Amino acid sequence: MKAVKFALLGLAGVIGMLVSMFGPVKIPFAEALAKTYYRYALGALLIILLLIPVAVGLFLLAFDANNFKSEIIQFVKERTQRDLVLQGDIKVTFFPKLGLDSGKLSLSQRNSAREFASISNARLYIAWLPLLKRQLVFDHVVIDGIHANVIRLKDGSTNFDDLLISDEHLAPLTFDIDSVRITDSSINWQDELEEQRVSLHDLKLDTGRLADATPSNLTANFRLDSEKAHISTKVQLKSRLFFDRKTGRYEFADLEGKLEGDAGPVDHLAVDFRASLDSYPAQRTLTTEELVISATGKYGQRDLAFHLAIPVLKISSNTYSGSQLALDANLSHSNEISTVTLLLPAFEAANRIFNTEQLNAEFDFKRGEGSLHGVLNSPLSINLEPAAPKIKLGDFTLVLTGNHPLLSGEITANTTGNLQLDYGAQNAKLSLVAKLDQSRIMANLALNDFLHPAYSVEVNANRLDLDHYLASDWSAHILNDSMTFDSAGLKDMMLHGTLRVGELKADKFKLSKLAADIKIDKAMLTISPLTAHLYGGALTGSVSVTANETPVISVKQNLRGVQMGALLADKDKPDTDDGGAPGTAG
Repeated sequence: MKAVKFALLGLAGVIGMLVSMFGPVKIPFAEALAKTYYRYALGALLIILLLIPVAVGLFLLAFDANNFKSEIIQFVKERTQRDLVLQGDIKVTFFPKLGLDSGKLSLSQRNSAREFASISNARLYIAWLPLLKRQLVFDHVVIDGIHANVIRLKDGSTNFDDLLISDEHLAPLTFDIDSVRITDSSINWQDELEEQRVSLHDLKLDTGRLADATPSNLTANFRLDSEKAHISTKVQLKSRLFFDRKTGRYEFADLEGKLEGDAGPVDHLAVDFRASLDSYPAQRTLTTEELVISATGKYGQRDLAFHLAIPVLKISSNTYSGSQLALDANLSHSNEISTVTLLLPAFEAANRIFNTEQLNAEFDFKRGEGSLHGVLNSPLSINLEPAAPKIKLGDFTLVLTGNHPLLSGEITANTTGNLQLDYGAQNAKLSLVAKLDQSRIMANLALNDFLHPAYSVEVNANRLDLDHYLASDWSAHILNDSMTFDSAGLKDMMLHGTLRVGELKADKFKLSKLAADIKIDKAMLTISPLTAHLYGGALTGSVSVTANETPVISVKQNLRGVQMGALLADKDKPDTDDGGAPGTAG
């Protein structure tokens, strides 16, 4: 007991001397007590220093985070109005670093019993010394089995807005994470505003060190599915990540990706893409540089390939703008090849409306020995409404050049018109006026139901000199059984059309007021009635073609009041060049 007494007196003397030296008052007898009992004071201090780690160690050994589950659950409920379910054991380690092993847990939707997200397990380790300086330095973070159900509501808000932490609250903290790994995870995205559902499965993500102003590697693999959009693909991504929390800048440099699967009407889709992204989320701005997308796939029975390049694309809020867009597309099957090249010098999109003042397009369609080449210039407007996109080409100019064994040579026509396509209504309308030498041709084309097309066609021409454009023996070719007549294109076609021609010359015969009703249905082409005035009389009749394995062609004609002398005289006239080279545009 004396030792304890002397130790307390010694400690009192030492403390009194310190107060006297550095404090505002002088403690009496402090120096005497310290000199008399200092040995006992030092022993007491040593015992106290030894007892502190022992006490801390006993506390840590006895500490069990699972004893605080109910408090944790109650805290989350009060702060978020969500139910937290802790199914696994929570493991906490304190040395050499603060570690947490969460076990399985789940979190409900706000004020609901439905699950918002769950985690099979999360493991992380935090260094102690930087933590005292308000710096979060993680050794590594591993999260297994994240499963989240994310919803964007019709008012534009999301079901996780209340969980977001503002940058102002995080600003005093400095983050430094050695690496992050996420495995076996999925995210279900339900967009009530766009009426879309997208699922991301089998997510695996790995990063290098994540710290302010420090470049890091990032790789990700996942499956992307959407029933409504008919998407089922595998995606691979890699990039260099850089972020600066002070300026609010996030950069994905040298982003490269691959996508394989099915998307919409395209099967066996394979896409390679690359770009560099620079964003300021707080300002809602994103700049994409050197965006290049290349893809191949199957569109029905046809092989599809396309290449898209956009040097600079800027996004600010809901406004998109670019300095240039170049697209090359190719669709081929057997002896059919279709190619299209598009160039947009500048474009912009806002409120889901895409506009460009100048669309330059060039296309080639080839089938067998026939070909069609076109050069199009037009303003372009696209309504990007997801459920019902619309495309409009207004007041376009189009130069068409065609070639075929039945033609006397290459023919060129200058055309003007407009086009409207409504994906939601499943229809398209095309109106055009073509000038070909002395001929003026007006045409209207309507298409209904893109999956099972039904065409409506109206063609009106003031005059047509077919002898000028057709090969001299075109009629012999048609009547020659050795000539291949491919009627396969009729099998899946539905068409109703009319043809009106003021004056027509064909095989030296001259007709006027030609009128024909054309119908294609159930693999049969029918032209009936077919009427015209010629040589003082009239022609009535019909033509039909049945698309069997061996096509069957039937022709019925009736002539009345025709002046045969004049008809035979025209037939016997020698060929003359009465209009210059075929294809000279008017």
